[in-house]
Amino acid sequence: MLNPVSLTQWSFMLTSYDVVDIFGSKPISIRGLPHVPSSNLAEIARRESILCEKIAESYYSKSPNYSPVKNGYRFLDHMTDAVIEAYGESLEEAFENAARGLNDTMIDLKDVKPDREIRIAAEGHDLESLLFDWLDKVMLLLVSDGIVMSDFSVKISKKPEGYTLEGIAYGEKLDLNKHAYKVEIKAVTYHEMEVRQDKDGFTVKFLLDL
Repeated sequence: MLNPVSLTQWSFMLTSYDVVDIFGSKPISIRGLPHVPSSNLAEIARRESILCEKIAESYYSKSPNYSPVKNGYRFLDHMTDAVIEAYGESLEEAFENAARGLNDTMIDLKDVKPDREIRIAAEGHDLESLLFDWLDKVMLLLVSDGIVMSDFSVKISKKPEGYTLEGIAYGEKLDLNKHAYKVEIKAVTYHEMEVRQDKDGFTVKFLLDL
């Protein structure tokens, strides 16, 4: 995790054209940005944001906690909790992959052989609250009922009052003699939660309290 650094500490670098990665990997360039006096704190803050993003990209790609996209989701680096970003060509696919990523946080899914279907209904006044309700119910099945799930099917509908979700989870009873246990999930949170769409499809992001 990157340590917090004050604007005062960064300012001597952010007034320059080029910066060297403080983790010793490769030069990080902010070329094209003209020199700015150290008294211009607003511009320094903007350049701090640019620089931190570039350093984080370089640093996290080497972190043991960094993972590329697999099965439609990936784990982002975080000091104490689990941050998951899930993707899909459709909103439904992104929600399915988010639930798969939640299960993968706690249990290694390669050993899961589904032998049952569990129907799950969720609702929300917006997409973020719908995602929270969906993941919270998936987590309760995993943590409270001991059902580990490796696949999902989701249908999302827009209603006048918000959104509803009808889902099916495919899983089996958790068996610690069979399933590799990773870490305990305490709760789904709203912290860092996002649902967004771009030209490539949908992305959802959320944080699990561990």
